[in-house]
Amino acid sequence: RLPGGGCDPKGALRAAYHDTQEECCAATRALPATGLVDLTFGNVSVADRAKAVFAIKPSGVDYGKLQPSDMVVVDFDGRVIEGSLRP
Repeated sequence: RLPGGGCDPKGALRAAYHDTQEECCAATRALPATGLVDLTFGNVSVADRAKAVFAIKPSGVDYGKLQPSDMVVVDFDGRVIEGSLRP
């Protein structure tokens, strides 16, 4: 993780949902240290109520390899808005 909680090493994420994906990535990458998850099981979601979406860790992706752009953005009706991986 970068200072300030970030985990986008190249600063390359230029999505409309960047802040939500960044926050979700940082929180998700912190999970293994808590002992609350095993292998790739377990996730975090971060809601952006103003945009009526949330970002969530994609299924089956190793925590150490996650990038903000991997976070799947889903609207409150369950439709994937951004991301190519399975939430």
